[in-house]
Amino acid sequence: MDQQLPSYWTYFDLEQARGARDFRDLGQIALRVLRRMSENGPVIQVCGPITTGGLGSLSQNLARFQTAVEILKADDYNVFDQMPFQSFMIKLVDAGLSGRDLLEDFYGPIFASGLVQFLFFLPLWETSAGAKWERQRAFLYRLPFADYPNDLLTMAESAKALFQTSFSERGSDVQIQNSITAGRFSAGARVGS
Repeated sequence: MDQQLPSYWTYFDLEQARGARDFRDLGQIALRVLRRMSENGPVIQVCGPITTGGLGSLSQNLARFQTAVEILKADDYNVFDQMPFQSFMIKLVDAGLSGRDLLEDFYGPIFASGLVQFLFFLPLWETSAGAKWERQRAFLYRLPFADYPNDLLTMAESAKALFQTSFSERGSDVQIQNSITAGRFSAGARVGS
């Protein structure tokens, strides 16, 4: 087993997640992870659109969610990253469990535990059934929260897009240089736009 484990996970957690029969099983793993995390200071959780609302698609919402988590981790915040649970959650939904089960049986015990001390809500949280539920639970359990700074998120997403474009263009330059070196362009050929 040379698989890289998510932060604060054990191989036992991974095996338990693979065999999870419901969201309660996954929630127990999350609580173990959160207990380990809490030994390193206050734990923050990002809340926001994933499966409903947000940017309009699961893949776009997941990308934005992960960017928000990465920004906080880069600033040394102790962030509970829910993404390692995502594939197991999808498996359970595909097996017939509902989004309501996910909220009540996975996230409910997390919010009630007190192990998460602060919540950041992503932009467009109000378009998501799950994020609205999380906001209600924040009030219920008196968890401090704030809206995630949209400017920070937009800046990070722009930087990622710029990096990917720049990298792509550099890759094209390398291909052009290799073609020139290999003699595929004749003298005087126009390169570029």
